[in-house]
Amino acid sequence: MTALFGSLITDSEVAAATSSASSVVLRGNGISSVTFGQSETSVSSALQHLIGRASHPVQNDSADSHCEYDALLTWPKATAWFNRGKFVGYQVTDATVGVVTVATAKGLRVGASLTSARRLYGSSLTSSSEQGGAFFVSTSAGRIDGFLRNNPFYDAAGARVTTIGAGIQGCPAMEP
Repeated sequence: MTALFGSLITDSEVAAATSSASSVVLRGNGISSVTFGQSETSVSSALQHLIGRASHPVQNDSADSHCEYDALLTWPKATAWFNRGKFVGYQVTDATVGVVTVATAKGLRVGASLTSARRLYGSSLTSSSEQGGAFFVSTSAGRIDGFLRNNPFYDAAGARVTTIGAGIQGCPAMEP
């Protein structure tokens, strides 16, 4: 088992993530049935219904003109970004957000090994040494990406998923 961001997870648990009745699916175009482009109001309500009450309601954040968002909704282990009143991206930093399990449609969760991610996604997954280690998955619903702990080019066996996200995830230097 590996302790990561407070969760204990084994590679064999990765595939079981989607079988949970309380799981939320991370997609390349949104979260479960909530998709990019939907209104800030409807997304805020839907995500809080799926994940639980946000720790901070939608906050306007337009101080940095280099960023591609102007508002965000946060939980202790997840963030949803908005621009001009529309949902544009998300990122999770744990396999559990609130009281629900979050995973991709194929079962990839934060804490999984890069080896396990490759087994799930095959050639549609690529990795990079960008920003210390990152992965990218092309899906029919869009691109999913995230950061890795341990650079995959120096420690391939030890590389673990530390975030999963899609769309705009903060400022350009903050996303893979």
